[in-house]
Amino acid sequence: MYESVSQDGLRLLRAAKDIFVEQQGADEGSFRAGTTLDLAAAGELVGMPVGFPSHNAAVEWLESERAIEPDPMYRRATMTIHRVTATGVELTRQDRGL
Repeated sequence: MYESVSQDGLRLLRAAKDIFVEQQGADEGSFRAGTTLDLAAAGELVGMPVGFPSHNAAVEWLESERAIEPDPMYRRATMTIHRVTATGVELTRQDRGL
């Protein structure tokens, strides 16, 4: 179970990174700690929409690994906006073999 959750977390984080790079028209080097993530769009992209147990578990795993954190500037009543941490950036690099 843990391996599945960690794999889902990494897929979600990679997808969020890919969305950021595509939307910004930037290279992967511009994905830095503090970058705001669109985890809802990333979840849709990888088949884990917001509200699905797998999405929630993946987000919780990423938080527990300190790969993402709530962005204090973007609190909404219905959802929390997250930003990537240095640990999360490193996870995406390791995962892709960079």
